[in-house]
This record gives sequence, C-alpha cells and structure tokens, in this order.
Amino acid sequence: MNDFLYLRVKKDLLRKIETGELKEGDCLPSEKDLCRFYKVSQITVRRAVGELTHENILVRQQGKGTFIRRHETCAQVKTILALVPRAENTFFYDEFYGPVWKGMEEEANISGCNLVFSSHSSDLKHKRYLLKAINSEMHSGIIVINELDHQLLYELRDKLPVVLVDYSLTDFFSVVSDNEGGAFEATGHLVSLGHRKIACLTVPAFGNSYPLRVSGYRKALEAFSIKNDFVFRQEITDPEDKGINAMEKLGHGACRKMLKNRQGITAIFAVSDAVAIGAMEALREEKIKVPEEMSIVGFDGIYDTIHSDPPLTTMDVPKEKMGRISVKTLLDNINNRNANPKEIILSPRLVIRASAAPPEKVV
Repeated sequence: MNDFLYLRVKKDLLRKIETGELKEGDCLPSEKDLCRFYKVSQITVRRAVGELTHENILVRQQGKGTFIRRHETCAQVKTILALVPRAENTFFYDEFYGPVWKGMEEEANISGCNLVFSSHSSDLKHKRYLLKAINSEMHSGIIVINELDHQLLYELRDKLPVVLVDYSLTDFFSVVSDNEGGAFEATGHLVSLGHRKIACLTVPAFGNSYPLRVSGYRKALEAFSIKNDFVFRQEITDPEDKGINAMEKLGHGACRKMLKNRQGITAIFAVSDAVAIGAMEALREEKIKVPEEMSIVGFDGIYDTIHSDPPLTTMDVPKEKMGRISVKTLLDNINNRNANPKEIILSPRLVIRASAAPPEKVV
C-alpha cells in the first residue's frame, strides 16, 4: 500500500512542476508540510522526494532545503508520458496494471527518466485535450497502456514515439503477453486432465487480449480434435463498473449463463483471473464443488488467485517485466526514430494449483 502512496505524492509533485504551480528554483515545502498536505507518513514523503532528487528533478541544498532544478539542468532528463486506462485511484491498485506500472517505474529510475501519467478515455473533448497538451517540449515519448482510439494513436505518433502495452497494432511498437498461446496452453492443460467438454467464459474489455484468449481456447480444442466449443459471454450492464470487481461480477454472470445450459461441461477456461473468481462464486452458490465437479483455469496471475478457495490454476503474465520492457523499447525508439515497429511477445507461465483436476463425473 505504501508503495502506491509514495507514487501518488511523486506524481502530484511532478504535475505541479510541469504545470508551473511549482516553478524552477522554488523551494519545496518542508517534509512536515507535505505530510500534512498529502496525509501520509514522513517515510512516504521522503521516498517520493528522494526519487525526484535521484532523477534530477529536485536538488537538495544543505541547510537551505529542497529546490526545483532550473531548466538548464532539467532539460536533459527524458520525460515519458504514460496514458493509463483508468483514474489514478483505480489504476495503481489494479492487480494487473499495478505491477506493470511498478516495472515501468523501476526501469525509468534505472534509466534516469522522468515518468508521468495521464488517464485516457473515449470522450471526444478529452481526446482533443490530449492532442493539445502533449508536445515534444514537455515529453520525449508516450507509453499507451491498453487500447486507445486508433486515429488518436496515429496523431500522437506523428508528434512523438509511441509504445503500446497490453495491446498491439501492426505498425506500432508494442509489448504484450502471448494471449493466444497462453490460452492454448491453459485449455490444453484441462484436456490433459481428461476433460472433453470445456467452456470458455469471456467478457467485453478494452484491447484485444480477451478475443485472442478465446481464439487460443478454440485452437486448442481443434488441435485435440474436440469438435464442440462452449463460449459464454456476459455483457456489461453498468458502464460505470471498472476494475477487478467489475470483472468478477461479469464472470459470475457468464458462469450463471453456462449453468443454465451446462451440457455436460466439466471444466472452464476463464479469460482472466477476475472472471474465474466470479465464476467460482457462482459455482459455490449452486453447491458445485471445485475441482471435483468443475475444474477451472484463469489467466493473468493476479495475487488474489493464491488465496481463492481453492487456489486458482492460472497463466501467470510477467507483468513487471512487461512494464520494464515497454520503457526500454520506448527509449530505444526515441534514440532511433527510423527503427521498424515490432511486437514484443512475453510468454505467460502455467501455475498449477488446486482448482483443476481430472473429471470425476459428468453432470
């Protein structure tokens, strides 16, 4: 939790510096004043200020205080803008994107870069604001986390180097998980346990990860000569719902759909861990035992899966690595604007736990 609190302090200080609320040469408020303003501990403030000092954004003067470095010193520090898909208080605590951001932070610190963020949405006014606000004087490059309007992406790329994370387009640099291959392996694991009627639970989401995971599920069934696929998709009823809790609700709904027409299904591949956790709740409500009566496998490797009941078998995505590589890729692109776009695909790892077992009976 404290890791995310210090990031919030750090990002807000950076925002104030970039908007001119804190000007070059200004003395930063004292630690005690910052603690009172942000309602955090001294340790949290010291970490935020310490990193900004390490990144050459701030400078300490013995006996005088901490100051905003003057422009001639700051100009050589590359500033990377990350466009994130949700509001700050949701994104940084997200069990998937939180670790991705952590990896980006670590690599930016190692590389001596300044990492700032802004949220993105489908609102037309917000798109226009982004195009107006983003420029080469303030930013060296952009990392877009998850899907963004294609026209806007191309317009942003005309201004600055762009790298996509957890989403790909053929003519952009991107860093993604092997969604199709991971789903193939997860479904293949259920087949290897003896399951022949396997459902896939999916939901709407930004990006192309989930459709690729459904594709991987179907390709696995085809590879093992299993003719029937069972894909159940739960639509979004409340567009305000966001994050893992929303995905759990949707997983619950998709599983309820499946149970109305079970057709002898003995196993489930869920397109995300959150969907799987929601499905497990629906199974509990119907007193269907996992894994004795229904096996289930998820995808993402979020922390909650260790503590689910039973612990969830999942495809663990290297989330922090994804964040680190995205920063490295952007810096390479900044230094070589003529490089050909490429998709960097990271392999997820099958983590076998207690939620999947050989079928004992067909209902």
